[in-house]
Amino acid sequence: MPAQAVVLTTLSLLPLPDWTGKTFIDWSRYPVLAFGIGSIVGPVLEEYLFRGVLLQGLLRNYRPWVAIAQSALLFGVFHFNPAQSLSATLMGLVVGWLYYRTQSLGLCIGLHALNNAFAFTMLRFSSTPRYVVLSNQLGAAGYWALVALAAMVLSGCLWWLHRQLPATDN
Repeated sequence: MPAQAVVLTTLSLLPLPDWTGKTFIDWSRYPVLAFGIGSIVGPVLEEYLFRGVLLQGLLRNYRPWVAIAQSALLFGVFHFNPAQSLSATLMGLVVGWLYYRTQSLGLCIGLHALNNAFAFTMLRFSSTPRYVVLSNQLGAAGYWALVALAAMVLSGCLWWLHRQLPATDN
């Protein structure tokens, strides 16, 4: 999940409106409930809807990358928050590809839950935005080197997983 940390911190640098920030602050008063909804209930419902129903239907009518991209864009829009939409769209691409290659909703739910649990933990236990902490510790060059490293690690993991999974018909 280092890549998710870098994506979240990089997004923190963008001046995107955060329409749900107050909701997250309100939820922080009930951390067990917030964790349960955000890291368990949300991933289960969203994966059933976006991968189990929507992506499965799109795959019947479109080429895989078109279907995956459409479902990922809708997944990003569904979050109703510009500050989350970009990372949700990227996550939708990864999880959509994973579903296409494995046909496993359980694997997608697990990855989504892990992602949300990681994001919840970062929000819950940090009063300072991560990019400030990282850039202060590493300097600007070190921070962007970490971004590049995380992108390479993520790309390597996806390449390795792609090679391990059986070939698809499309």
